[in-house]
Amino acid sequence: MINLRSDNCSAVHPKIREALLADLLQAADDGDSYDRVFEDRLNAAFSAVFGCEMVAVTTATGTGANVVSIASLRDESVAGAILCHPAAHVRCWEHDAVRRYTGAGELVTVDGPDGTMTPDALRETLARLGPRSAGGVLSLTNPTECGTLYTLEDLAALTRIAHEAGLRVHLDGARLGNSLCALGLSAAELIAAAPFDAISFGGTKVGALAAEAALFRAPSDAVRKRGQTHQRAFGQRQAKRRMVEVQLLRLIEDDLWLEIARQQNALCATFADGLQGQPPVRFRYPHPTNQLFLEPTDEILSAIRELNIRHTIWPDGSVRLVFGYDFEHKTVSDLAAKITEYFAETQI
Repeated sequence: MINLRSDNCSAVHPKIREALLADLLQAADDGDSYDRVFEDRLNAAFSAVFGCEMVAVTTATGTGANVVSIASLRDESVAGAILCHPAAHVRCWEHDAVRRYTGAGELVTVDGPDGTMTPDALRETLARLGPRSAGGVLSLTNPTECGTLYTLEDLAALTRIAHEAGLRVHLDGARLGNSLCALGLSAAELIAAAPFDAISFGGTKVGALAAEAALFRAPSDAVRKRGQTHQRAFGQRQAKRRMVEVQLLRLIEDDLWLEIARQQNALCATFADGLQGQPPVRFRYPHPTNQLFLEPTDEILSAIRELNIRHTIWPDGSVRLVFGYDFEHKTVSDLAAKITEYFAETQI
């Protein structure tokens, strides 16, 4: 059996385990003060990575990071709308958490191809909403839920359009490192071109243990206070939050998160290359990062069942395979070869 259901299935990275163990063996004289030391280090480290002031509010889950981010950015006094793509994680996979915790009505969707929204579609939606959009939040995801990517130019355009309309902009960065590596960008280059107001930074998918963060770019005092309040109110403030902070520090201080993301992307490319040209194999979407979506042909479904490949049937019917960091290239290339052999043996 090989588990390709999610990069969440990967083990905790050895370097993260070492950092956690080192901290677990220390007792703090004053737990809260000790946590604040790590918090200050984390803010400084994220600010260095993004090249601007970043304030981190740690969470245990990606949903927690998304909800804390969006709720903190949204202007509740004017009931600003929340906009996202129809396939966005905040809309399809978080059981209405954003709407429940922000008090917003139905999330407003902005459609587009392959999991992305277009600048023109965003303009049209904002024109239709009129004053209801003011004080709201635009939530983007990169890579998208289809494994595809926005270009830097599109992200810059979408962010500019939203800001001009009085919205703040959130980026769901559960796989932020994967997108940066695929685009050949640094985090600083990304945020300089597309100045997101908040980013959900994902640590769990790159080898951490329940370690995520809502990152706020140069937040006002009001947004900073709301972030801390929502962290508590939404059950995301751990008593020993340094256990999250030490993991995130280990990931970003020497670019470990990017090293892992680059490895994940390469594993996906190795597997896809091994299947290229096989008649039963059709890719539903481009696959520049670590997610691969296959058309659910009878041959593919038979092969993954016979070879015991754990996978996810996506809402659009495609077969989703996700590559975590802890596979060897030989493992995934051998798996592709076994699928090819299976096609030949069954005379497909």
